[in-house]
Amino acid sequence: MKLFITIVSLLISIGISKAQAPFYDGAADPASKAVMAKAEQDIEKYRKGDFTLMLVDTNGKPLKDTKINAELDKHQFNFGTNLFRLSSLPNSPLKRTALQTIKDIFNQVVVCDYWFNPRDKMGDKQPFKDVEWAKANNMRTRLHCILYELRSETFPHRNYTTEECWEMIEERLKYIGKHFNGVIPEFDVINEVISKFVWNKNSPDAFWKLFPNFPEFKDPKNAVKVYKLARKYIPDGKLVCLENPMPSIDSKLYLEVIDYWKKLLANGADIDIIATQCHFFDKGKPYPESKEFTMASISEGLDLLQDLGKPIAITEFTGPSRNGELTDPVQRDKHWTLTDEENAAWQINFYKLAFSKPYIFELVRWNHVDGGCGRAADGGIITPSGVKHQIYYELKKLIKETWHTNFNGKSNSKGEVSFRGFYGDYKISVPGYQMANAQLYDIDKGIIKVILSK
Repeated sequence: MKLFITIVSLLISIGISKAQAPFYDGAADPASKAVMAKAEQDIEKYRKGDFTLMLVDTNGKPLKDTKINAELDKHQFNFGTNLFRLSSLPNSPLKRTALQTIKDIFNQVVVCDYWFNPRDKMGDKQPFKDVEWAKANNMRTRLHCILYELRSETFPHRNYTTEECWEMIEERLKYIGKHFNGVIPEFDVINEVISKFVWNKNSPDAFWKLFPNFPEFKDPKNAVKVYKLARKYIPDGKLVCLENPMPSIDSKLYLEVIDYWKKLLANGADIDIIATQCHFFDKGKPYPESKEFTMASISEGLDLLQDLGKPIAITEFTGPSRNGELTDPVQRDKHWTLTDEENAAWQINFYKLAFSKPYIFELVRWNHVDGGCGRAADGGIITPSGVKHQIYYELKKLIKETWHTNFNGKSNSKGEVSFRGFYGDYKISVPGYQMANAQLYDIDKGIIKVILSK
């Protein structure tokens, strides 16, 4: 009887504990609540502007007392996702759903062109198809990535001289410039050169151990040389330096990466954009006390990037996720208790936080389909069977409704009309005239003239 009562009491206790478990969104602690309240204010401050348009016809005559609709078409801020492997899928419900969800929410896609074999000058044909898809669907693009941790198994031999290695590097940059300069505006030139020494330090097959004559980009002198060559062959592109650690002032690796970026810039590296990754793998609700998963901690870590004096991009983002590379479901799931709704709420807070930072201009998801690129089993917008996660609905609502501007008004006697809205590309509609486009960006000041034709 005593054992029965004990078991019943334990079950009741567990039930009460579960019932009382707070909804987890990464912003329940007092510091994070304050950060998110400020984020809402800063979005209004930094992502919106007061616009005045002057409506004129093709003869320059102001259109007085004229009705106008100005609707945001695309944010100035880049909301991106990864196209890797999607467009190469055979035609299927999954592919159609995946591509449609990109068009539903995002204004930018990542085109991947990896350099696996230095003697393969043609490269992969898929990036060209991805560029065409992006063009056809009015998407901005960025390229990932020119130089990355190379794979020893793809190299014909190991006794390249350093001079031969530099020749291959220049061939690679020349190839990318030939095909994508002026086509894609943003290029990940060097990726994860600090993180790899942590990930692969115990691996006998680490590339830098097998190919000691290959220039190590961790050395600022070599990185500066790479960016000089990149500028030579990609003169019209924005050149990006990209690294991995999650933003946290308590992360030794993150601080090391920031120091590396400072050294590159101090040595004259021709870098336009600094990009950080934000992969929140392998952590679920058992970690609400983990500081690195709170919005306050993330905000504090991101703010360190301001001192670099460069535009900042988050070019690889994954929300909380299980490790999809673990085949043992016990190991994979032991820390995972997040509901789909909690995961979506956490990610929405992250989007709000990033969008509120004036020095950040871009946030790109790395997985569009769960497990599509990397080890995130739960990191996508949709599942491999084509089911939409809650984040699809929440993110679509946030970007397309909450952060949307649709103004209806009437011009004055000067042909001018004023309104407040989010910075971005607008569609301007006036009865009796063809639709016009207007870029209302944060760098534009004064009255914007909109020419309308019959």
